[in-house]
Amino acid sequence: MSTIAADFTERYDLVEALSGNALFAVYRARERATGLFFLLKTPRAHILEDERPVNLFRELMFRVQEVDNPAMARIHEVGGTGTDLWIVSEMVDAPTIRQILSDGLSLERALDVIAQAADALEAVHQANIYHGDVSPRHLHILEDGSIRLTDAGMASLSEVIQPFMRVSLQTPHPAYLAPEVLRGSPPSAQTDVYSLAMMLYEMTTGHLPFPGNSIDTVRAKQEETPVTEPTLLYPALPQDLNALMAKAMAWEPEERFSSAAAMAAEIRVLRDRLSPDQSAVIVPPASIREEIRKDQVQPHAGTAFGTASLGSGVRICSECLAANASDAVNCSSCWNDLESIAILTPEEGRGFARRSRRRSRRRRFIRRGLLVLGASALVALYLFDRNVPPGLLTGAPTSTATADQGEGLWTSPRNGAASTGSITGATVVPSGTIRWQRELGAEVVSSPAVADGRIFLTTRDRRIIALSAFDGTTIWEIPATGPLDTSPIVADGLVYVVFRDSSLVVLDAATGERAWTEDYNLSNPLFSWVTVDQGIVFALSQDGTIQTLDAKTGELRWEVDSGVTFLSPPAVSEGRLMAASLNREILVLDSRSGQTRLVYVLQGIVDTSPAILGNVAIIGGSDSAVRAIDVHAQNIPLEKTVLRWWSQLFFWGMAPFPPAQSGVIWTRSVGEEIRTSIAVSANRAVVTTDKGTLLALRMSNGDEVWRTSLEEEPAAAGSPIIINDTIFVGTERGNLHAHSVRDGSRLWTLALDSAVLGSPAFADGDLYVVTRAGVVYAVD
Repeated sequence: MSTIAADFTERYDLVEALSGNALFAVYRARERATGLFFLLKTPRAHILEDERPVNLFRELMFRVQEVDNPAMARIHEVGGTGTDLWIVSEMVDAPTIRQILSDGLSLERALDVIAQAADALEAVHQANIYHGDVSPRHLHILEDGSIRLTDAGMASLSEVIQPFMRVSLQTPHPAYLAPEVLRGSPPSAQTDVYSLAMMLYEMTTGHLPFPGNSIDTVRAKQEETPVTEPTLLYPALPQDLNALMAKAMAWEPEERFSSAAAMAAEIRVLRDRLSPDQSAVIVPPASIREEIRKDQVQPHAGTAFGTASLGSGVRICSECLAANASDAVNCSSCWNDLESIAILTPEEGRGFARRSRRRSRRRRFIRRGLLVLGASALVALYLFDRNVPPGLLTGAPTSTATADQGEGLWTSPRNGAASTGSITGATVVPSGTIRWQRELGAEVVSSPAVADGRIFLTTRDRRIIALSAFDGTTIWEIPATGPLDTSPIVADGLVYVVFRDSSLVVLDAATGERAWTEDYNLSNPLFSWVTVDQGIVFALSQDGTIQTLDAKTGELRWEVDSGVTFLSPPAVSEGRLMAASLNREILVLDSRSGQTRLVYVLQGIVDTSPAILGNVAIIGGSDSAVRAIDVHAQNIPLEKTVLRWWSQLFFWGMAPFPPAQSGVIWTRSVGEEIRTSIAVSANRAVVTTDKGTLLALRMSNGDEVWRTSLEEEPAAAGSPIIINDTIFVGTERGNLHAHSVRDGSRLWTLALDSAVLGSPAFADGDLYVVTRAGVVYAVD
């Protein structure tokens, strides 16, 4: 796991975690000052242990940042000191060569792409830097025909890894590395030229000359196997390509092109000499790629045995039964050692292969039978342990309605489906002046939701109300059909309100008219609002039922009986639904299928909603602990069942403290019970406790940044929200406080008529606060 310094997270928002590798963790990040998206790479924790190589790599990245070539992905920032390090680079949202290889492209276009890549490499080499990992995954083709070469110099970080780990490392990928690099020599301009030639070979033929995923395998193939000329694999290619490839892939570095620029020039000469028919040739040809692949597969005994029987005898590989020449040292198919294998005549080889295949088939039949039985038993236990729903509605939802975040939107009490309770990039932050107030004539039972200039509320006397955010006047008001306890949710112009008697009503946000022809009856009873994300409504019932409906039609998609009790609403983000139960369990489900991915067992009761930022969820509980949980983690098989029993035995004093669970990132005790939801923003998690304490923890590791008291009796406080760098929290004494996120200092206090209910809402520069007496305040 990688950690990211506060200096970075105070200037950037981490939007999502992307696929990394053995060297780097990778994220999509948004720069707050500009709103632009960038790619963040930070080395893995095991690499950052030694400051010296990290500093050397940082200096290399500074040099890469100075390289100026339109085909190079630009580095925006290199940051950190000591063992803190991050690289912020251009976000290239374009397919890689690897992704378009199956579709094919014209030979002229393929040559042009490699020539542009060679130009980019030349610019890198002129700065006395070597790319070190030229491969299709680092070459992107943009819509306008230009390219971007990424990750120059990044592979040099692999030198920091322990030698025994480096052997199996596929960064850089061994199949594209020059022979001298695989033998331990440092990279050079000629090694990058060799790797670029590997890419051109693969683009034009559909194959690599020396495939393999380990250094030893590729090195052995390079030493034993000659390169097949491209025109032998695909005769439509021009003969001149053979000579170009032979020079670029020469065994000795000094026999290759002297520079990437020389290779680019030669490629362009070849491109310009192509006839119109040759230019239009599609490489690699989809229609014959499978045939090329078959031609490269070495024949096995019993299929084309005679074609492999060279000289006076053959060696039959004991591993794969492939026929090899009598003087072969390694199997041409699986690279198994053949030196101890006896030389047989062709007839003896056929007989040996037939007998071996019969024995092999019998062993495979027995092994597979046992594997099927074992796998079936494990699958049965696994499905039982993961609560896979019995029925699943196929097909995508009919809309993409989502309780979104954004300027002018506060679509749920915690602002959006992810329940972060925060917003960044607001142009105006409230300073504590009441702009207007409106008495509703009844006790309010909900936090407000705001969208498109309207404030949505529910009242104890069973009304659903929409007010003007400008002056508080009533836009529409309708009577409810049942008792209300929950807040309205707004998504895609619709308002979703759930009643205590389990009915769900959906209204048009502009008019208050019914959007669904009839109310939907959910599992009874419900005490929390629903969540709407990507066209799906998520509802949690007190009896443990989790239901999802199509947000536009109300059609049931899936339903799970979790066997626990819910009082708080779920949070939904990145395809995961997270819900806390009164049974000391936090559940993480796949939001599309309802399959349980993670069950996190707690020591205390949690009755608040989690907050999800990226892949990290933050939640507090009655055991005075704040937890950070990876929402993409999964339980190992049967972990949930074992932890349930272990925890129960621990409560009874019959077992030690349970072991670390799947998904745990960090846990921090704050010394006081937490009964409200936590607000998260950038690298801060802001917590209020039942003793009236307000504190901030660092998102990356849970360290306490600051702590202050709200200094009120009774001290129970509502859930905080964060607007830019300001925290707003209401109290039972009827005060609205504003504090600094950075140090916790109080900025201002506004006295209201009675206890502040739930969370304030924020939209278009104003706070909307509701008190228990039924008064709505607009504060700017």
